[in-house]
Amino acid sequence: MDITAIEAITALSNSSGEHFMHFVTVFFGYMVAVHFIGSGIPGRFAVALSVIYSLFCILPAFATFQANTFALQIGAPMPPYLRFVPVAVIFAAWTVSIWYMFHVRSSTNDA
Repeated sequence: MDITAIEAITALSNSSGEHFMHFVTVFFGYMVAVHFIGSGIPGRFAVALSVIYSLFCILPAFATFQANTFALQIGAPMPPYLRFVPVAVIFAAWTVSIWYMFHVRSSTNDA
């Protein structure tokens, strides 16, 4: 493996991490907003906020998957199934966050 391939793999790894951290930032922002004001916001706004958040989650998941796939194509030393791990983590976190939004909203409406 020549130095150009190593530099490309490093750049792709950095790009993948950056996209994943963008998701983490928005995920925690969404979770904090849901926790503190989720019960007080109107239903339509909660749905709109969740839709916008969900649409945003697609971008880092796709970019991370694409960077990992390209790194594999140029010879990165990692098992092929690892390119799916960040996408699975993003999907699991998204699922939990959407569940939490509707759990917070339904628990306050029941009381």
